[in-house]
Amino acid sequence: MQIKHVIIASLVAIVMLAGFNIISNQRHDSQRSAMLNQNDQTAEPLTTPNSTPLGKQPKAILDDANSKIDAAQKQSNQQLAAADQQ
Repeated sequence: MQIKHVIIASLVAIVMLAGFNIISNQRHDSQRSAMLNQNDQTAEPLTTPNSTPLGKQPKAILDDANSKIDAAQKQSNQQLAAADQQ
């Protein structure tokens, strides 16, 4: 096979792959948009509005984390004390 035939065959293959890719992407996009439209009609909002103001949220998060850490430390100390007694 001559080199020009190989080049022509490779160009034809590239064009065919590009066409397949374009068709496949259009089909995927149409299915995706149909699925999103269906989910928008039936789904409830995923986030619930927070009643605390934005300026207080970081403090509330830190306070919650600190209380959980304190509770875990108390539990750990109680377990150590119980282990020492045995």
